[in-house]
Amino acid sequence: MGTATPNSGWRRLVRLAIFAVFCVFLVAGLAKLLDLPAFLGSLDSWTLIPAWARGLVAVGAPMAEILLGGAWVLGLRPPRVLGLGFGLIVMFTLVFLAQWTVGPPPKCHCLGQLIRFQNSVEDAKLVVIRNTLLLTVLGVGFVTQKWWSQSSYSPVSRTRRSPAGFTLIETLCVIVVMGMIIALSAPSLNRVRAKARDMKCLANLRTHSAVFSTYTQDWKDLFPCYTDPAATVTIIRSEDLVEGLEYFWGYSMWNLVLAEPYYLSSWRNPVFRSSRESLAYCSYWYSQVFRAAPEYWNPTTRTGPAQWRAVAHHEVTFPSQKILLLRGDPFPGFSLGGTMLVAAVDGHARWLAMKDLHRGYPRGEGNWPGTLLHSEMPGMHTIDGVRGRDFD
Repeated sequence: MGTATPNSGWRRLVRLAIFAVFCVFLVAGLAKLLDLPAFLGSLDSWTLIPAWARGLVAVGAPMAEILLGGAWVLGLRPPRVLGLGFGLIVMFTLVFLAQWTVGPPPKCHCLGQLIRFQNSVEDAKLVVIRNTLLLTVLGVGFVTQKWWSQSSYSPVSRTRRSPAGFTLIETLCVIVVMGMIIALSAPSLNRVRAKARDMKCLANLRTHSAVFSTYTQDWKDLFPCYTDPAATVTIIRSEDLVEGLEYFWGYSMWNLVLAEPYYLSSWRNPVFRSSRESLAYCSYWYSQVFRAAPEYWNPTTRTGPAQWRAVAHHEVTFPSQKILLLRGDPFPGFSLGGTMLVAAVDGHARWLAMKDLHRGYPRGEGNWPGTLLHSEMPGMHTIDGVRGRDFD
């Protein structure tokens, strides 16, 4: 009957910690592959990674994590796997540190690139701390396993060892099968995730609609209108950000103005974006009809920029059928077979089929200086403006 050696508990603890690290490898790699477009999009902000290499990194990094994590979890545990895992984390950490410390911001200053760059910088500290812990565990494991193997070697112990669990070929075959299962289940999992995101967006839309209602109570019944129709460009300042906006250009930037006074928060708050990968300052678009008189949105009465002004709440004829905000990021596309998420003036939020939307004003905002969207966009350019209906 065997007895426990003095360091047997320490060995079990170290092996359990190493097993947990490789489980992190496996889960991280699988998560990246399950949402590969999002992972590829996040790499767009990595200015130190050449554009031609991002596709290779997007596939190679998760595959390396899955192979190493899967090999260890399935029983293939030679010291070289520990060494490869240690090296992989070191490489990831060095890239994070380089991007964090010397990586320049994106040259194109487009909204999505800039927001993703800011997110990666904010995450860098946590990533470095996490990777340091993982490196410590693997380093201790590598040293202790090497010491144990040297100190416990003997012909008797060698002959009494358990047979190897899996060969390398068997391990790779199991990993390939796991990959096929994941690939087959990914669409279902993505649908579940999309549904969860939609529910979160509906909650955000209800919140924003309530805030807009509060704004009208504070500002003599007027909806937000934060650009000056008499000015070529209106300067908007929020925290460390300065934006120059022409009149109709701020439909996805209203959070720059309302975040601090009405949310007591930063414009970067996740409540303003439908997902972490959103490509705009705000994912929820403010209907343009609230920035011009109802007459501006009728072909028989439109005269031009003289009709640009804030709209009052009492001018809305059908509050339950007038879209105040819609989720525009990702871009809805306005295809007849799709759906969109909207918030109405009366405060309710819902899914709305594209086929149920009424047509918008044919020429959008027109072609005057300060306009942006020059073609019909349902929900954004309603016929008769706030006096019209967007859906029945």
